[in-house]
Amino acid sequence: MKTRLVFCLVLCAIITAGCGLSFGDTAIGLAVVGAAAAGGGGGDGGGGGVGGGFGHGPGNVTDPSPEDGAFRVELNVSLSWSPAHLATKYGVYFGTSYPPPFLGNSTKTNYIPPALSDNTDYYWQVHAYNDFDENWGPIWSFRTGWLSSNTIYVSESNGSDSNFGKGWDDPLKTIGKAVEMAVDSDIILIADGIYMGQNNIDLDFNGKNLWVKSANGPQNCIIDCGAAGRGFYLHSGEGGGTVIDGFKIANGLIGDGNGGGIYCYNGSSPVINNCVIKDCTVTRVAGSDLCFGGGIACQVNSSADIKNSVVFNCTADVGGGISCGYSSNAEIRNCSVTSNVAYDGGGGISYGMAQPTIIDCIISYNDAPVGAGIRIVGHDDARIWRCFITHNTSGGGVFISNCLDFDLRTCVISHNRNQQSGGGLYITNGSDGIVCGCTIAYNTADDKGGGLFTESNGYGIFENTILWGSSSMTNNGHQCYASINSGVPFNLSCYQDGPNHMIGEIFIFPGCVTGYPNFVDIDNDLQLKYPSECIDAGSDGYLYTNIDILGQPRVAGWQVDIGAFEYQQ
Repeated sequence: MKTRLVFCLVLCAIITAGCGLSFGDTAIGLAVVGAAAAGGGGGDGGGGGVGGGFGHGPGNVTDPSPEDGAFRVELNVSLSWSPAHLATKYGVYFGTSYPPPFLGNSTKTNYIPPALSDNTDYYWQVHAYNDFDENWGPIWSFRTGWLSSNTIYVSESNGSDSNFGKGWDDPLKTIGKAVEMAVDSDIILIADGIYMGQNNIDLDFNGKNLWVKSANGPQNCIIDCGAAGRGFYLHSGEGGGTVIDGFKIANGLIGDGNGGGIYCYNGSSPVINNCVIKDCTVTRVAGSDLCFGGGIACQVNSSADIKNSVVFNCTADVGGGISCGYSSNAEIRNCSVTSNVAYDGGGGISYGMAQPTIIDCIISYNDAPVGAGIRIVGHDDARIWRCFITHNTSGGGVFISNCLDFDLRTCVISHNRNQQSGGGLYITNGSDGIVCGCTIAYNTADDKGGGLFTESNGYGIFENTILWGSSSMTNNGHQCYASINSGVPFNLSCYQDGPNHMIGEIFIFPGCVTGYPNFVDIDNDLQLKYPSECIDAGSDGYLYTNIDILGQPRVAGWQVDIGAFEYQQ
C-alpha cells in the first residue's frame, strides 16, 4: 500500500477543502505534489513484494484493529486484520521500536501480543505470505491508555455554556467551558464549525490529561485565533494522555512569545494528531529575546508527539514551522512542514539543545538564512529518517551543528539552495554521524559545496548514498567541499566526478561508482530506472532498515540499491 501517497492526497483534500486554498496556488500544494512525484507514494512500510496482489502472490493486509493511530487502547488488546487474498500465513511484527521487530507467525488473522504498558506507543505490521510471494503491509500504530466513559460535547452552532454537554442535544458552546468542566481523562468532542474569540483560544488544560478531538477532522473544525492569541497553551505538565486531535488552527499571533498555534512548555508533552496549523506568527518586540515556533513551540522538557499534521505558512525568528528547545525531545512523524519562514534559523523545523526525531515527513519550500529546511544545534543522536527535504531556500536543506551520532537515513535532499555554502547539507562544529541510503541531488550553493559542505571538525560517513547534479556558483565543490579536519569518507556510494566536483579531504573507498544514476525525472522523480549503476550496487551491511523512502521492500534485487529509492525489479 502506498500510504504516503494516500497521506499526500489527504493533505490535498485538507488544503483545498479545509483551508480555503486553491490547489496549485500555494507552495504547500506544490510541496505535496512534488513529494508525491518524487516518490511520495509510500510511507510506513507497505508496497508489497514483487507481484504483491498480482498473479499468485498474496493480496494486501487491511482493516487493522485497533485502527491505525488509535488512542487510549486497552492493555488486553488483541490484534486483528482482514484476510489477504491467497495468503497462507502471516508474519507479525510488533513492539515499541520503529520499525517493529518480528514477533511470530500465524495462520489466523489475529494475534495476542505480550503484556502491554500503559500510556505507550506501539507499532505493528503484518506480512502476508504464500508459496509464491510475500506482501508487506503498512506499519500501524496505537497508544495504550484508560478510556474514559465521560464525553463532553461542544457545538458552536447550537450549543450553550449553560448546558451540561452530555450529548449532541445538550452541547456546550465553547471549547474553554468544556475544558473547565472536564476532569482528568475525559473526552471533549467538538462539532463542525468555526470557533473564535474568548473561551475558544489560548486553551489551557491546567494539568488535566484530556482528549480534545473534532468530530469530523480539521477541514470541518477550525479554531480561528483572529490574530488575538494562539490555539492551545499547555504549561502544567500535561502528559502523553493529553491529545489534541483533528483541528485546523489558523491566524494565531503572539507578540514577544513562542508558539503561534500551539505552545507546549514546562514539561507538557501532548499528542498533536491530524491537525492543520497555518498562518500563525510569533513576533519579537525590539530588544527582546528571539521568538520560537511560528506554528508549534515545545520548550523546557516538553516532548510532544506531533504526527499526521500540516504546518504551513507560519513565521518566527527560530523554527518558522516547529521549534523544539531545552530538552524538549519532540518526535515529528508523517507531517508536512511547508512554506514557513524563520528570520534567524530553521525555516521548517528547528531543534536547539533537544534530541531530534523526524520520520516520514515532507519538509519543503521553507526559508531561513541557516537551515531553511531543518536546523539542528547542540544535541546528540538526531534521527532524520525517510524524509523529503526539498526546495528550501536561503539557508539550504539541512544544517547540523554540535551534534554527535546523527543518523540521516533514506532521505531525499534535493533542489535546495543556500546563499552561502552547503546547498543540500551543512555539517559543522564537531558534528559526526552517518548518512546512509540517501539521495542528495540538484542542490545549489552560492559559495562552496553545492550538495555537501563540512567544516570545523564536522563530518559524516556516507554509505549507499547518491551525490549528484548539485552546483557551487564559485566552482568550489559542486557535489562536496570538505574543509581541513572535516574529512568525508564515501563507502559504496555514487558521486558525480569531474573538475571542481569533489574538493577537500574526501576519501573514496572501493566499490563507489561515478556513472549517472539514471533518474526517472531530475525535476520531479529521483527514483532509479533501468539500467543504472546504482541498482544492486550498495552494501547490505549498510542497510539498517528493510524499507526505502516509499516504504517499498529492501532488498528487491541481489543486493541493496544506492540511494533513497529501491528499484522494484
